[in-house]
Amino acid sequence: IVEETKNETKQVVSKPKESKKETFFHNYKIIGQLFRTYWLVEQGDSIYMIDQHAAHERILYEKLMHQFQNAQIVSQRLLEPLMLHLTQSEMQVLQENQELLESFGFGLEQFPDGKYGLQSVPVLLKEPSGTGFFTEILDALAEGKIRDVYDTKILVVATMACKAAVKAHDQLSIQEAQALIVQLLELENPFTCPHGRP
Repeated sequence: IVEETKNETKQVVSKPKESKKETFFHNYKIIGQLFRTYWLVEQGDSIYMIDQHAAHERILYEKLMHQFQNAQIVSQRLLEPLMLHLTQSEMQVLQENQELLESFGFGLEQFPDGKYGLQSVPVLLKEPSGTGFFTEILDALAEGKIRDVYDTKILVVATMACKAAVKAHDQLSIQEAQALIVQLLELENPFTCPHGRP
């Protein structure tokens, strides 16, 4: 921008205005919960139903993707390894994807008898109650229509987020729901879970 006065001409540098992302929800009010699954949110003349599982899944997915892209995934070591009882096909999927799984925070140990033990898990998964979540990830990798390595990573992140998210009928307090909704509404795409569920 050039500013001219009677006696002089001077260059004026103007900084571009920072565009602050406008969130879809603002001045909303949480009315309550329906079927211990959906949170009812009022905004203006509209009412929205937020599925607590899909919402939490989207939040965890975004966090995991961010951590993975910035190589910040943190593992927690288990007190005792969880022994994996794998079928031959699951064993093959594990061996083909071991490096990828380890990059997501899974620590694996192969024992002399050929069996595998899970020694550590991503912190996101907290305390796994068994190995079912891990075999579900292997099954998803085996069944998924994978075009490339990127698709494989997306599938693992989405599956991990799904397993770690609160479920339908899990009891959340109004404060926990508020925190969940605030986090959800800060995301770029708060409208679907990673699998596309609204």
